[in-house]
Amino acid sequence: GAHMEIAQPSVPEALQSMLQEDSDLDEIICHPFFLSPDGRHASTDIPEIIESAQADLSIEIPISTTKPVGAEVGILLQAVHKTVKQS
Repeated sequence: GAHMEIAQPSVPEALQSMLQEDSDLDEIICHPFFLSPDGRHASTDIPEIIESAQADLSIEIPISTTKPVGAEVGILLQAVHKTVKQS
């Protein structure tokens, strides 16, 4: 996992670590954990951070970014419902 700001590791640090740990890595998938699928972090900031890290670290393998967690409202509601029932 990686963090956009404040906490560590940062996105570039996490990418660099993954590449150092696995020389056979042929793809990286970024799955943002944001509840708002249309928020600025998910739509603008994360793609910019990844693009910058790819250039700075000379990453040649593809990095795909999925929709944020919040894009799956039905799944989130099921998880909340299950948690409420268990408490």
